[in-house]
Amino acid sequence: MAVLKIVQLITRMDKIGGAQKHVEALAIQLKQDGHEVTVVTGSYQPSLWRLQEEKITVIPIPAMQRAIHLTKDFQAFLQLRTVFKSIQPDVVATHSSKAGVIGRIVGSLLRIPTVFTAHSWSFTEGVPQKKQVLYYRMEKSVQRFTTKIITVSDYDRELALMKKVAPAHKLLTIHNGIAPIDSHSSTEKTFTEQPVIVMVARFEVPKRQDLLLEVLTELTDVP
Repeated sequence: MAVLKIVQLITRMDKIGGAQKHVEALAIQLKQDGHEVTVVTGSYQPSLWRLQEEKITVIPIPAMQRAIHLTKDFQAFLQLRTVFKSIQPDVVATHSSKAGVIGRIVGSLLRIPTVFTAHSWSFTEGVPQKKQVLYYRMEKSVQRFTTKIITVSDYDRELALMKKVAPAHKLLTIHNGIAPIDSHSSTEKTFTEQPVIVMVARFEVPKRQDLLLEVLTELTDVP
């Protein structure tokens, strides 16, 4: 098996979220498979992750932040170019909108194969209309710098095709996975008179736990 130099690029690693856990799991598995892995990110909180104990190099780029800021975004562009030139990766895997845009442009200019994973599109249903339009135009403009786009669901792939974000040959669905769960008595399904509902999500505005509670109050056919 060929050993690859792989950069995992994400806007921030200072909070726990789905994309961040995805990057952590990918980086650790790729390292265990024998590849050289570097995580590049904006804000970084080491105590939240296992990257240090797995001896995975993390390079913070403080200028890279979620909000649009032309000066800092240009600084992040220059810093990323320096990092990529130093590492000379075989592939760059980008995650999240800001890192996805800047990383793909830099990767393309340096002729590095660059992949973007869409952890739900920023122009999807539920996002404010003005932001939908802005992020759609950004995504549409940078797709030509992208070697491949990974969607984590068929819904996101179909949305990208419907919006004509990228041609079909650039889009590939790879569902998120989890490690095998050992059978245990505590995980066996039990039946009770009252239904048990579980929502697995971080407490952030986009996850809409309030909407779940609102809908539950309207259920009339549940004892």
